Amino acid sequence: MPDGKGTRWLLITFNNVQYPGCDGSMGGFRVQSAGRTPGREFGSGAGSGTWPAGPAEASRVAPAGARRAVACTPVRWSGIRTQEANLVTELLDGRLSLHPAPESSEPAPVVLVLPGGGYCGHAPHEAEVVADWLGGLGLNAAVLRYRLRPQGGTGPLDDARAAMRALRAGAAGPGADPRRVGVLGFSAGGHLAAWLAGGPHAHGGERPDLAVLCYPVVSFAHLPPPGSLDALLGPDPSLADRRAVSLEYAVHPATPPVFCWHTADDGAVDVEHSLRYATALRRAGVPVELHVLPHGEHGLGLAPQDPYVGRWARWCAEWFAEQGWR
Repeated sequence: MPDGKGTRWLLITFNNVQYPGCDGSMGGFRVQSAGRTPGREFGSGAGSGTWPAGPAEASRVAPAGARRAVACTPVRWSGIRTQEANLVTELLDGRLSLHPAPESSEPAPVVLVLPGGGYCGHAPHEAEVVADWLGGLGLNAAVLRYRLRPQGGTGPLDDARAAMRALRAGAAGPGADPRRVGVLGFSAGGHLAAWLAGGPHAHGGERPDLAVLCYPVVSFAHLPPPGSLDALLGPDPSLADRRAVSLEYAVHPATPPVFCWHTADDGAVDVEHSLRYATALRRAGVPVELHVLPHGEHGLGLAPQDPYVGRWARWCAEWFAEQGWR
């Protein structure tokens, strides 16, 4: 149901497969939407590699803590397909909240927001408040609370890919253009955004059309932040494992255009992360706009308390316009 702020909530749930240490289940993948728009169900039984088109049945549910009076509503939609044979059984729960843009005569793009938190949490000032800012630009937004430690590994990426498929399939509603889906991430969420934008998995509808990276973690091979490294890969990962999630090596010519910003004296995530990524993008011929501000602590988000750093939001809005998104 709506939360009084124009937000609709989707729960990405998986059923029927138990995981050690997790009181949850997995298997068939469905996206459940609470609000005026019924949810859409993706997939069928555990282990299925095809996400069939056609009729689906989905539940309308409220955010966590308000799950009474659940009604089932049959819906029809065009559906999507994917070829990852084991994807269904590799996922746990993730939650996606939708923030519609103001009504417009034409469907607006949608931006998937990935808050930071070192893969140990989700920073609230990098979540819904960012979606509200995007709404002020006339853009739809979806905030994903992706999987965290102790699951780690590719779990956050799998959740982000699932969210991209849902948004491409129209989960954000008729006011959103599923052909224009971008991603915006902060810190560890910036790493996840770059991970989503590059790499061998990034094909078809799972690759965003543009990416905004805010003080991102990029290189676990050369500049690994200890907390994020342990949360994502566990203790003492090999250099090969660290390199596999170092995203300067995942850039290729099909990587979407990138807007990136960082502060030079960031004491938690060195600015070299963004410099390395921008260099890789330039070498691959991918358009990139990079802003390095001389001062500012890590994790400022929209930086309302620091107007000098907060200029990044205006620059980003202008960049969205340059991409034809405003």
